[in-house]
Amino acid sequence: MADSKKYQNKLGGLDLILILLIAVFSLGGIYFFAKNQSFNQPTSTNKSKQKSNQKVVANPKFEECLSSDKYGQIVDKSSQLAQDAGVRATPTSVVYDLKTGRKFVIIGAQPYEKVKSNFSKFIKGAKIDLPKGQTFNLSKVVRPDSTKDHWYGNKKARYVIIEYSDFECPYCRRFHSEPQQLLTDFKDKIAWVYRHVPLTSIHPNSRMEAIASECAAKLGGNDGFWKYTNKLFEKTKSNGRSFTKEDLIGIANQFKLK
Repeated sequence: MADSKKYQNKLGGLDLILILLIAVFSLGGIYFFAKNQSFNQPTSTNKSKQKSNQKVVANPKFEECLSSDKYGQIVDKSSQLAQDAGVRATPTSVVYDLKTGRKFVIIGAQPYEKVKSNFSKFIKGAKIDLPKGQTFNLSKVVRPDSTKDHWYGNKKARYVIIEYSDFECPYCRRFHSEPQQLLTDFKDKIAWVYRHVPLTSIHPNSRMEAIASECAAKLGGNDGFWKYTNKLFEKTKSNGRSFTKEDLIGIANQFKLK
């Protein structure tokens, strides 16, 4: 009888262990099933990748313009004229007094307070020297023309800041807001002109982006150019990591440049 009770107690212990093992494996099965289900569902990252891989709506006019030699030549001519004047790096800017022909050069993405200070001195008649070691042929800077240039602001402004820039240049991105700030601070005294200098040796996509901005101007006028240009600088990751052809078409679609 004692042996029978001992045997029953032993069975009871085994039953408890067996029940616990079944529970563990059951919970494990539920976990792995849920894990497998979540793995098969698109995550937010996968969703964003799927969204980015969606085909861009066709824009025949913009696409044709991107492939046109005409607009590539416009960009190349702008770049050559800039280099003839001494532009060797971007951003480089020239403030031009249309009344007297006086000019001064801003090399690089200088702090805004320095740009503002030098401009204030310049309009009072001061000469702003180039940084030491820099050379620039100011006589070869093409006079800004509101009927030919990409012009922003007062068309009768006495002073114009010419921004020589590259859409893939991180320093250009940083500087691009400064001409706008000058217009905010000095109102109708100054206007803003954008000219292309794509540094294709280090930024292979920059020429295509410059052409895209010219296509924006063709299809949307001066306003279209500036909206497109500002968006490129807003969205760029810089240094050749930014826009594919499809991206450029997508931005054109966003602004209805068709």
